[in-house]
Parts: sequence; structure tokens; C-alpha cells
Amino acid sequence: MTNVVPADSAIMRACQIGDVGKIQELFAKNLASPWDVTPDNLSLLSHAVNMGHTGVVKFLLEQEKKVANSPYGKNQTSPLQWALYQRNLDVTRLLVHYEAKGDYVSSLGWTPAFYLFYPGAPMARNPESTGSIQDFLSIFSDNRTFLDLEFRDPDGETVLQRTILSGSGEDVSSLLALGASTSRSGSEPWKNEWSLMHVAIRAGNTAAVAVLLGLEHFSDIDAEDYLGWTMLQHAARLGYIDIVNLLLKRGSEEIVPDYDPESDPDYDGVLEQDLEDVWEADVDSMYAYLRETRWTAKKYYAYMQALVDQRRTEIRSSEEDGELVDEIFWEANETADA
Repeated sequence: MTNVVPADSAIMRACQIGDVGKIQELFAKNLASPWDVTPDNLSLLSHAVNMGHTGVVKFLLEQEKKVANSPYGKNQTSPLQWALYQRNLDVTRLLVHYEAKGDYVSSLGWTPAFYLFYPGAPMARNPESTGSIQDFLSIFSDNRTFLDLEFRDPDGETVLQRTILSGSGEDVSSLLALGASTSRSGSEPWKNEWSLMHVAIRAGNTAAVAVLLGLEHFSDIDAEDYLGWTMLQHAARLGYIDIVNLLLKRGSEEIVPDYDPESDPDYDGVLEQDLEDVWEADVDSMYAYLRETRWTAKKYYAYMQALVDQRRTEIRSSEEDGELVDEIFWEANETADA
């Protein structure tokens, strides 16, 4: 059905610059059609979407609505995927109106949702035609077009998992509101390996952690996971003090590090018994994570300062051998070593 034309042909140039009149003229003379593509498989619609020419997009879809689902380029990207990547609200509305598929998978292994939440996605070329994440998601909220949020990419991750790595709290909240699943491992995901909360903490995404804490799945802030660690232990061992402060403010019980930076500065925090209770795990990757979460003097002192800032502990001075020595004073309800 496609017709290959030169990349510099009159119809391609007209679509690139947004000249609807010229496109109409070429169509009327049968010198072009909506199915024209370049040798690199770039279609008329691909140029119009890429350049943000809403008028051209509308005209092409009016001529042949099937082009709304005709992929193009080396990655077989759909028009809807590229419109979402470009953050073009008007073009996205048009494509959805003409029944663009929200569950199409490009050769990269991504559905349209992955393009919308792609890290650092550019804004629309026409600022007047862009909007917030909620504006885009609202287009799909009426179920006219099914936006697949549970599809897993070649790395086995959903769009929610990818967004938790580097997205904003607003992005995470929007996906959850649209129905993205928070658990693939039962009603207590924190007890299993690499729940969404584990992903958020390891990524250092404080905003995502804050959103997830509002979910029933992660409401028990002091629950222990498959390593026997709480959320606070993971955050402190990784050195993410913003997350530590957030958890302490939310009521997390403090931990007492099994580490002394003065008497044992080389302790790396990885013990063989840490691996004994890890089930169905890749021991090599788990060992790497345990090394990543080992206590260091920098992490230790930063965590202690957070406890002081949150009034969970005190630094008291006492005299030893005629010298003033600062000591950490723990309350009576201190937890087990971590």
C-alpha cells in the first residue's frame, strides 16, 4: 500500500514545513497520497507529527484514518508514540480521536506509555500545544483508547517501574491514578525481592518514595523485607539522607548501625549470613548490592546527623581522661543492630 518517494520530494517538503495548501494540491492532482514514504520509511504523517504541524496531521487523518496506526522509521514507531514523546497534546488528541492504538509495541519493545514517560522527553515544538502529564493521561481516561500500562519492556520492566527510577512524584501518582499495578508479588510486596519501593529507594527517588508510602502495600513503614531490613535501613546504607529524613518524619523507627567508623573503618558491611536467607536470588547480584549498601564513615555520620536533626538521638559530651568526648545517646526504645 505504501509508495516510496524521494526524501526531498515536493510532498515531503510540504509536510515538513506545514504547507496544507500544497499538500491538498498534490493530492488533488494525484501526485501524492497519505501512504507516501521515503526510502528510510518516513511517512507524511511522521514529518507532520515530528514538526508539530497540527493542521497537516488533521488533514492527513481526514484523508485516510488508517495512517494513524501506520508505524515508520527504523524502530517502527507509531504516530501516537512519537506524539507522546514530543509532548504534543493537540496531535495526541487527534490521533486518539482517529483510533490510534495505545497498546502498539515498537521494535524497541515499548508501548506508547513508555514514550510519554521517557526520561528527559522533549516538549512540543509548539509550546501552546503541550501540557502536563495529567493532561495527556486524561485523554486516555475515557477508555476510548486503551493505554497498556502493564506491558513489560525487553528488560522486564513496566512503565511504572521505569518512571519510579527517575520520574517525578507527579508522574508516579498519575500512573497509579490511571490504574498502573503496584505489585506483582502478592499483598506484601516489600517482603519480596525488588518491589517498587526497593526500586525507588535504590534509585534515590525521594518523591517516588513519598508517593509509594501512601499506598496500602507499603503502609507498614517498619516492615522487614527479604533481607530482614526496613526501608530506613536500605536508605541509610545507600546514603540517601533525603529519603532517611522522609522516613523518620513519617515515623520510621530508628536503627542502630552495626558499625564503628573509628574502631572498624574498613568493615564493608557484607557478611556471609546476609546471603543465607535470600531465596531465588542471583547471589552475585545480591552480593553486589550488599557491597553497595555497606556502611562507610560518610554514610554513618550523615545518618547520625539526620537522627539528631529529627531529634531521635542526642550528642552528649562527657569527660574522659581530662578531655571532652562526644557520645551518641540512644533512647531506651532503640532497635536491633542494622
